[in-house]
Amino acid sequence: MVTRKVPAEATQQILELTHQYRRFRSDRRTLLALRIKLQNLLDRYEETLTLQTRRWFPGLRIISKMSRRSKKTPAKRKVYQNDH
Repeated sequence: MVTRKVPAEATQQILELTHQYRRFRSDRRTLLALRIKLQNLLDRYEETLTLQTRRWFPGLRIISKMSRRSKKTPAKRKVYQNDH
């Protein structure tokens, strides 16, 4: 691997920035893992509540709108002639 030569006076700054970036990436991975774990727990909680409600009210149909995340694309905006 070929890199540009780093001036001696900037070496410490480069090492510090590298350390900070590695820590940022590590913290970001941790945060993402926690977010996924939280979403899964919320999905389980919602399902539990739905099942309990079905036991109390067997004839009631509950349609959950919150869970089962899907990757929806934003709706396209219609462009009219007078829009500028």
